[in-house]
Amino acid sequence: MAVLDEYQSESSDRSRVQLAVLKLAAGNLQLLRRHMEIAKNDYRDVITAAEYPRFSREIGFSPVPDSLRQDVIDDDWRQYEHWLRR
Repeated sequence: MAVLDEYQSESSDRSRVQLAVLKLAAGNLQLLRRHMEIAKNDYRDVITAAEYPRFSREIGFSPVPDSLRQDVIDDDWRQYEHWLRR
């Protein structure tokens, strides 16, 4: 909890960032610390990696059909929801 409390933000994104860091750490304290440092530099990096892993790996800024883009986003959201509910 102390590592998670290192992320201080006035915005409503604090919980979202903390969840992203937890997901990326996958139970590893060393990874938790590393991802927290990344979040403190730019929180968007951990949110993207946690919430949209396939999108960030396979699509990013590449020009792809809208339908494929949405399919990948939907798939990423399903995997994130699955992680949250387990």
